[in-house]
Order: sequence, then structure tokens, then C-alpha cells
Amino acid sequence: MADFKSVITAAVSVLLLFSCGDPMPASKNKYRMIPDKTYTEDPASQNLPPLSVVIDGIEYKKQYEMNFDETDGTRLQDDWNRPNTQRRATYWLSDTVYAENGALYVTTQAMSGSRVDEILRKNLSAEEYEKTVKPDSSPTKFPGDEKAAVSGGLLKNDGDLYGLFVARIKMKKQSPGHWSAFWLYGNDNSAAGREIGRDYEFDIFEYPRTTNSYDTTTHWPLTSGRITATKMNGIDNVSDWNTYALLWTKDTVAYFCNWKLLNYFTIAGGADEILSASKKRRINKTHETVSPVPMIMHFSNEVGNIDFVWAGLPDVKQLESELDAMMVDWYVHYTTDDLKAAAAAAGVKYGDYLQ
Repeated sequence: MADFKSVITAAVSVLLLFSCGDPMPASKNKYRMIPDKTYTEDPASQNLPPLSVVIDGIEYKKQYEMNFDETDGTRLQDDWNRPNTQRRATYWLSDTVYAENGALYVTTQAMSGSRVDEILRKNLSAEEYEKTVKPDSSPTKFPGDEKAAVSGGLLKNDGDLYGLFVARIKMKKQSPGHWSAFWLYGNDNSAAGREIGRDYEFDIFEYPRTTNSYDTTTHWPLTSGRITATKMNGIDNVSDWNTYALLWTKDTVAYFCNWKLLNYFTIAGGADEILSASKKRRINKTHETVSPVPMIMHFSNEVGNIDFVWAGLPDVKQLESELDAMMVDWYVHYTTDDLKAAAAAAGVKYGDYLQ
């Protein structure tokens, strides 16, 4: 009986591991990701992150973990930033990002211009408020006092360098007009920042509701502008819990869904077909293919408008009755002693977060 149970459990585990995208090509087996046994052999426990993950025979251990429950409340305030700022078409507002029932909610809501102004005044200093574009000063954003869609972002205060970054995410509801994302971005996207390579961006999960797929995208800095490579990954169960991950080492960037490799790049220019040879040459003239500088973790929602319709236009009336939300069950940064030492050598010091 015990043997039969173990066979069934293993079969269920295989289905869970390979529920997103196409089978992994044999040439990419070196990036095979294996969560620890307590996670993979007990599907009922998958609401908790694995203690460790093995990739290509190397064990990555927890460095930082957020479960967005009551015990994480102080760390959510200390470690992360919920900005109040103009963002693309409208605003990122702190009130649209919150933890509830053990999950992070990053939402899109419908608010009047006066309500947006109230939140800005409450959360910004007088000096910061004066520098912020006001809702009533941009009719294309908030005509009069009519309601418009607003969204939010959660940004880690400190930049990270190298490791395995994993989040368990699902969509509570997702209508056209906005898109949810889990991503890393450089600390400095100014012209000077581009010169030293800080305008890198890794989009681990970016989901515009206008398609039945989500994007994994890498942006590389140039002296002027950026180079981008995007892979669209078919997914029809975005309303279920899925794990999305990025492996970032000194010589590799690799994207995963449900512990399965989707695409990757290497310091030598990459083996993934979505980055052309000409783009590789352009990147290598000014920067490395793999970012060597710290980047900041983001969970966010974005809102489109008539000037930015990649995700379609939001239905504001629909948002008045029901929120759109990206839910994050947990987020974990795993690393190795070697990667931690490499990060420290580059000026990134990791605290002992879990003890």
C-alpha cells in the first residue's frame, strides 16, 4: 500500500511540475530545477515555499522570505516601499497594495481625482506633494472629478544581486486595461546609470489581459536606449496558483514557470533564440549580457490609457464594483555561499533575515 501511494504521489508531482508551457528541451536539462523533497512529494504542502532548490546539482538555500502574514507586518513596512507617485497613465498609490489573509494584493481600483489627491497629501511630505503631478492638472487622466483606474506597486527597499527569486502568484480577477508584473529593475536608469549598466530589467512575469500568455522579458542597457528580448509563454490557468522564478548568477539569467525552464541567457551572449546575434554584439560592445549590478524587486499593476494601449483600455465602471488584483502567496530569494560572496564583493551585504 505504501509503495502504491508513493507512485501516485510522484505522478501528481510530475503533473504539478510541468503544468505551464512546452516540455523542456533536452539541451536545457542543465537548468533542471528541483525543489526539496518535502515540497515536491506532498502537493498539499505547496502553499509553503520549499526550504531549498537544487539547480544543476547546486543547492540554493533561503536567504529572504515573505509570506505576507501578520508576523511579516513590520518587515513589510521596513523592507518594502509602497510608492505614491505618478506612473504612466495615472498613479501608483499605497492604498492599492496591502496584505490580507496571508497574501499580498496588488490591485487596480477606480478612484476620483479628489480621492487620489487625498491619498497623495496623506502619504507625501509637503515638498514631495508639490513635485507630484496633480490629478486635476491632466484632463486625459482624470477628466473633472470622474473616476479613473489607478494601480499600485510594491518595491523592495534594498537592491539584490544574484540568486534565485521565486513567487507564488495568481490573479483574483483580470480585465483588459492593465497588467500585473513581478520584476527586477536597476537602481538607476539615468544616463549616468546606463553608462555603468544600471538600466537592466528582468520581467519574470508580465501579464497583459489582452492575450492568453504572459511575457518573460530581459532589457539590456546601451549607452543610449535599451535592447529588449521577450518570450511569450502560453498559459490558460493564470487564475490558479503558479510559481514564477528567475535564476540570476554571474554568468546566467534563466526564467522558470512551475519549476520548469522557459528561456535563458548567458554571459557569452546566450543560447536562447529570442536574442539575435546582432543584438548580442550590440550589448557586448557596452555591457554584459548578465547584469553585474544590484536590482530592486517589484510587484506591480500598471494601467493603460489612449496613449499606451499595449494592455487595452480599462473599464472603469467594472472596477467600481470589483477589484482586479494580483495575489502573491509568498516570495523567496534563495542563494548560495558563492553568490552571496560575489554580491558582497560588489558591495551588497545580505542580513541574516531568517534568524
